[in-house]
Amino acid sequence: MFQIFSRPNDSMRRPKFTVPAPDTIENPHVEIHPGSLRQWIASLPYASPARVAEAIITNLAQLNRFPGRVPDRIELMELYRLPTTRLCRIASNKPGAPSVKQIRQLMQEMAYGHKHIVNECLRQKSWLKHRKRLLGGIYYAIKFLSLDQLTTFEGYDCHTTNAWREILQLYNLSEQQNQQHDLIDDRDQAVPKNASAAHQLKRILLLALLDPCHLKAGEARLCYGYLNQFAGKARFEELKSEADPAGRYIIDMLGEVPPRLFDPDTSGTLASPRFRLLNINPVSKRLHQSLRKIELRGEAPPMGLQHLSSEDAAGTLRDMLKSWHIRKERSSKRQDAYGQVTVAIGISSIHHFLAIATPAASKPDEEEGESVTLASGNLGGGFKPRHQRLTCKLTNCSKTGVAIHLPLQSSSLKLVGQLVLITEKHPDQPDSLKIGEVRRALKRGGEMLELGIQFLKGHVMPVTLNPIGGGGGDLRTQPCLYVDRGAPKKNTLLSTRGQLKTGREYLVAEQIPAPVIVPTEQASSTPYYERLKVRYK
Repeated sequence: MFQIFSRPNDSMRRPKFTVPAPDTIENPHVEIHPGSLRQWIASLPYASPARVAEAIITNLAQLNRFPGRVPDRIELMELYRLPTTRLCRIASNKPGAPSVKQIRQLMQEMAYGHKHIVNECLRQKSWLKHRKRLLGGIYYAIKFLSLDQLTTFEGYDCHTTNAWREILQLYNLSEQQNQQHDLIDDRDQAVPKNASAAHQLKRILLLALLDPCHLKAGEARLCYGYLNQFAGKARFEELKSEADPAGRYIIDMLGEVPPRLFDPDTSGTLASPRFRLLNINPVSKRLHQSLRKIELRGEAPPMGLQHLSSEDAAGTLRDMLKSWHIRKERSSKRQDAYGQVTVAIGISSIHHFLAIATPAASKPDEEEGESVTLASGNLGGGFKPRHQRLTCKLTNCSKTGVAIHLPLQSSSLKLVGQLVLITEKHPDQPDSLKIGEVRRALKRGGEMLELGIQFLKGHVMPVTLNPIGGGGGDLRTQPCLYVDRGAPKKNTLLSTRGQLKTGREYLVAEQIPAPVIVPTEQASSTPYYERLKVRYK
């Protein structure tokens, strides 16, 4: 696979990495002189980041398509890197922040600019004399392609492959020159010893192995930042059938086959060096150490997770380790399903719609893993304006969950980890209502988002809790969901995260006389809701 990089023949002098086709005529307004570009960058309206992003995208796109010589391209790209990295750090929900589309365009144009540098080096007859320039082009091209890939993960667009192919091809080139571990003076890299092509590749690979379509909003960027400290500790190894499968993934260095956990029994036909093993055990060991320090010694979260609570940091570390090392098999077969359903999102809305429905008396069969199914009459339109339902398409179903499609324009990407109520109408019988948690999201085309929803087990009832005075905290009435699993010790309470206080007494408003219920400890949580163990007083 590496023959195209083996010797400086005619094929070596041709461009190897994709860049835009040059314009047919030279645009006299393109900034190709570092001095004038430096003045232009200094004059940008930094109080309006979206305008800055659009201006840089326009200018950089013109440079990348300029048909003439650009002798100072390396210095020009260095000047563009500073404002670009500033724009990448701006939170997407901040007023005036660049849009996701702008950030992606910016990353792509920055990658194009550095791939131009790589191609120019390869076209030189004495290209081996330009190893430093070549390494800089490779490193930054991988970096900006990786940041573009990170942005696609955040939008749950997890099926793109073109960037992967080029990231791996660029890394292969650095490896052929034995430069993959050479360091670059990257002032944006918080850990200077990690400014290498190998580290950049392993960092984005480790993020991809977390299965980003299952990550909750903000987690992809959080994990990517955390991995910056030690991603390079992961090791590429030769693919051998006798290798220990624990903590090892098969990586296609051409980027055409998705990574998968190594299984010696099914990997005998894969050829090396195209296929290699990525040993992630050294990275997992670091995560285990940090997790033990939090759980057993009560230490603060590690760097990269320090802004999280100890509880959330430990949860993040556990989730990363599970994603890397445990692949659960689907417990029930999916079947294609067609039709429309309505979806209500969040505890408050679910509580509202369940409260105006008439629950069925029957409970699900726990052994078969069935979800709760509540039957109701026509719910009508008598709900509060803040409680809305989205109309979605049902695409497949099983005993334990469903997949639905909803329009991107009517959805939020902050859905993974949310509780939802799915209502399916039937012409001659009551509507069926099912409650589940969104476990994954996947962008389908440019207009649809697919959600995978796993049903809750147990009989779910809406309850309204009134805090008994004293003890501080929020004294407002709280809508919750009570989950009856058939045994008092298994029963739990679902509430919007942070709304209930453990150890506090609450009256259940729906029952007369009102019993007192006390949340004792958190059993699990997502950014949007928590499951609490309870006792009755």
